[in-house]
Amino acid sequence: MGGIFAIAAALRKPELIRGLVLLATSGGIDLTGFKVADWRETYRQEYLNVPDWFMTAQSNYQDQLHQIHCPTLLLWGESDPISPVAIGQYLQQQLKQSDLNIITQGQHDFAKTHASEVTQLIRNFLTRHKKASI
Repeated sequence: MGGIFAIAAALRKPELIRGLVLLATSGGIDLTGFKVADWRETYRQEYLNVPDWFMTAQSNYQDQLHQIHCPTLLLWGESDPISPVAIGQYLQQQLKQSDLNIITQGQHDFAKTHASEVTQLIRNFLTRHKKASI
């Protein structure tokens, strides 16, 4: 869900966004053709106080993604059933200044299970683009 908010911010206020780091997000696109597992019911059962808007919110920025011109780091788990690599590959095609990194054997929780690798990729991205004055 955080990736959708990041995409929305980059589209609405591009002058304020110098770069994006997106981890296994839908990016606010139509997921019908991607054969993804529906995570919402499991999520609702695990997090009883989750607000209804979180479960029902649907955004579609598919036709606007090409308008995002900031450097973007895309991180994906190789074995993520919720947000498969194909979604990351699609976003990489749409976001012209993006780099896709696939975490070997990563599931949807790869930021936790592969924390040091993810941290290093993000640090490298920030360092590289800080020098380029993003």
